[in-house]
Amino acid sequence: MQRDDPARVARWSGHRVFLFAAVGATLGLGNVWRFPRLVADYGGSAFIVTYLLALALLGLPLLLAELVLARRTAGALPATFPAAVRSAQAARGWAWLPWLVLTAAWLVLAGLVVVGGWLLAYLAAALAGDFVGISALGVALRFDALARAPALGGAWLVLFVGSAAAVSAAGVRRGLERAAILGLALIVAAWGVSLVYLLLTDRVGVAVAALFSFDAAALGVDGVLVALVQAFFTLTLGVGVMHAYAVHLPPGGSLPGMALRIALGDALLALVAAVLVLTLLAAAELDPAAGPVLLFDALPLAFGRLPGGHWLAVAFYASLALVAWLTTLALLEPLVLTLAAGRRGSRPRAAALVGGSLALAGALLLAALAATPGGRWAGHGPLGWFDYVGGHLLVPLSALLLALFVGWLMPERERRDLLLLVPGWHYQAWCALLRYLVPPLLLLVLLAAAGILRGGV
Repeated sequence: MQRDDPARVARWSGHRVFLFAAVGATLGLGNVWRFPRLVADYGGSAFIVTYLLALALLGLPLLLAELVLARRTAGALPATFPAAVRSAQAARGWAWLPWLVLTAAWLVLAGLVVVGGWLLAYLAAALAGDFVGISALGVALRFDALARAPALGGAWLVLFVGSAAAVSAAGVRRGLERAAILGLALIVAAWGVSLVYLLLTDRVGVAVAALFSFDAAALGVDGVLVALVQAFFTLTLGVGVMHAYAVHLPPGGSLPGMALRIALGDALLALVAAVLVLTLLAAAELDPAAGPVLLFDALPLAFGRLPGGHWLAVAFYASLALVAWLTTLALLEPLVLTLAAGRRGSRPRAAALVGGSLALAGALLLAALAATPGGRWAGHGPLGWFDYVGGHLLVPLSALLLALFVGWLMPERERRDLLLLVPGWHYQAWCALLRYLVPPLLLLVLLAAAGILRGGV
């Protein structure tokens, strides 16, 4: 079997470190600003069960396909994927797939770094105690002032992007590995302390009831579709992250076992985030919210109403900034890996180039937000266009093409060899899911994310 030289990339110090990094990459803001609201709106545990089923039927097979492809290519996707295309005797057009993946990653990143900068600004505000006793009008005015001040937002954005690019430039072991372990540990610690504090209130039971009440009628067809969409996007698939991270894996290890642990870790942290957010809102007598409204409107108001909310706000916004930062590190990796693999490429130079392009794009987005009435632009906010084209269209499309390539075009002997599995029902089940179930489910995700079907992100 033809493979590229795996010695061209650095390695994680162990498989466990890769799992920490992958879970940190998949945690994402969507598990904080969207998942709790979905649980509350779509029947509690009825939604959770559906979501876990969608993870098993869509997320896991697709995640395993990305890990298998990473073992096959063993390097930056644009440089190594053409060899996999030739080995599969596929059409030359497939060689353009890596560039579609990288375009999606960059577009998603361009919007994410703006939000990351805002989170740093809100962390500074929390440290200063600005949310203590704040009113609903005060919350709205604070965000409007930040959105209307591109210079201030740009300064926080540069700090956010610059720190991520610096870590990426430091390499896999000295940069990504240390950041992933420390970042995930701090997030878990912040959420744990916050949950202990909230246990002293009488509202934890409200959140638990929302999570575990089973209401199939509230789920409905829309809830099933929403669970499918959430299960796909939560694992950060289709943007080359899992491929780029898995390229750094040391030899050996069970890819199916790793994929299962990543999915379970992500699901567990999503449930913790749901309990935390729903309890915070219930304690402040606020309704569940989703999206930026939760991060920059509902949560500041909740902290302002709670005794001790000052330190709770500090812990929570620090954890949210870290969540966005770990996702940014992960999305940077396929882009940095690609540039570093080019002629005269080096990792620090690649990280600087990608970080600079994102800082410029983010500055332009902030300027557009400040200049457009209501922060909107042709029906979508400036951030919305990047998110719609990159996240809603290109990401599921890239994932669909990856699933088709691995499931149908990659030679079976390669799939079996890379999975290190003896012939059996486990291999046949994965192939069947990847070939016959994952593509139509991804098509539904694409239609929903594009707004053609209900249940989009």
